[in-house]
Amino acid sequence: MNTTFRFRHLAPIAAVVAIAATAACTDSERRGLGEEDVRDSLRATAERVVDAPIDGDLDCTSSITVDGAVTGSCTGTTDDGHAVEAVLAGTADVDAERCSGDVTVSVDGEQQAHESAANCFAS
Repeated sequence: MNTTFRFRHLAPIAAVVAIAATAACTDSERRGLGEEDVRDSLRATAERVVDAPIDGDLDCTSSITVDGAVTGSCTGTTDDGHAVEAVLAGTADVDAERCSGDVTVSVDGEQQAHESAANCFAS
């Protein structure tokens, strides 16, 4: 059996299995995956906005309620001791894999960036 034959016949089967596995997730599991995406996105936004290096990792939390309300926050400090905070509030449709929210990043309480309707599932 050559590689082309295997790829041509096995790749569609693998794609169907992957789609079926995704569809088999419960609502709670999809919200959990979405919450992970929110934390990753918020962390990446904060790290992109803050000019100073961040001391260690940001501590991030997030939640997506059954009705689709999304909240998230990341806190930490810069290497020179300034407090960093990023917050997100918005809505999500985990079935459609869409999330949108307002994100604010602050250093020592001073707003550094604010973005409305940010895609909170993108890193």
